[in-house]
Amino acid sequence: MGCVVTDTQLTRSYDYVVTRSSETRRVEVKGTQGLGDSVIVTAGEVTAARRGPDPTDLFIVYCIEPRRENGRIIVSGIHNRIRPTWTPEDKNLVPTKFRYVMP
Repeated sequence: MGCVVTDTQLTRSYDYVVTRSSETRRVEVKGTQGLGDSVIVTAGEVTAARRGPDPTDLFIVYCIEPRRENGRIIVSGIHNRIRPTWTPEDKNLVPTKFRYVMP
């Protein structure tokens, strides 16, 4: 039985909604040139994954090797991993930026 995939990148804090039969899941896709042991996620992505109501799967594309060829960017060396039912815990989140609000 097939899936229905809806692209939500422009309207939501997650990239896709995948529906199969009566099951609906959100998918957050992240890419990195590194080994995929860490990725940058936004506050909105974390909040959406924690709130639900549908579970979110984190799909990581890693070891991306981009190169320019004839004015186009070509990628190779791609691997992927998935963290099903991703519910980010504070212990796994490392602050990388802060917004300072002037008093």
